[in-house]
Amino acid sequence: TRKLIAEQEVFMIFNNTGTAHTGAILPLLQESRTIAFGPVTGASSFRESVNPYLFHVRAGYANEARAIVGQLKRTGITKVAVFYQDDPLGKTLLAELKAASQAEALPFSAEVKVDPKQPDFQAAAAAAVKAAPQAIIMGTAGTTFPLFVRAVHTAGAKPSFYGFSIASLDVINRELKDNARGIVLAQIMPSLRNSSVPVVAEYLKLLKERAPEAPPSASQFEGFVHARLLVEGLRRAGKNLSTDSFIKAMESAGEISFGKFVAKYSPQTHNGSSYVELAIIDNAGNLRY
Repeated sequence: TRKLIAEQEVFMIFNNTGTAHTGAILPLLQESRTIAFGPVTGASSFRESVNPYLFHVRAGYANEARAIVGQLKRTGITKVAVFYQDDPLGKTLLAELKAASQAEALPFSAEVKVDPKQPDFQAAAAAAVKAAPQAIIMGTAGTTFPLFVRAVHTAGAKPSFYGFSIASLDVINRELKDNARGIVLAQIMPSLRNSSVPVVAEYLKLLKERAPEAPPSASQFEGFVHARLLVEGLRRAGKNLSTDSFIKAMESAGEISFGKFVAKYSPQTHNGSSYVELAIIDNAGNLRY
């Protein structure tokens, strides 16, 4: 990133991935007046105050945590445990869940962590099962998610499992197969099955025209939405594009709507979308919204 900014003098860093990477480049953005658009992170630390050079698209982890905890509260679930990986990502998700827990007045029965470098899933599962939770919220991603679910099942418990959008459906299905059914995942983009949403219909149409054999991809679709918003910002900034003209165009945009997916920008917020839906894995391994 430093080389791109210093040597190639790029105007923008687009769709950079990860909380740690986003945090690392913030000083570079400020120093060089380079824009970062659509970082793939939901951390609240980047959203609590406005950085003029940072524009989010996806909803934050706080939005996802509130959706998950709120759903559990509405459905009468009272015994909830949290499982998280003991690293910066897991601690970030735990903090968001604690805030949502306090807001919903739904205290957690247990908080269980695992070292992602040397995970003891059997011990973690035993600690979680001891609390007899009706539901476990997963503050994790990658294979840690399904391996812990498997350990809980092996321990003889069958709670409901809820996860954040960073959990990989493909990994969960690969590792758990039929046992993936019923897991609930927060999603920060509309369902690809819902072609009544204009941006979904546009993506599916373009995919069919340009790669008719390619299956629709949720991660590709998220990138498409990021790109659509970027193009809209560039269009509004006009021909004489500069850092200042782009910031002004985005901050004066207000709501940019693609049907039910809405992103909001103003001088007071660059947080983009707050869109979150909960989806459940069905018998075929697909997400049902």
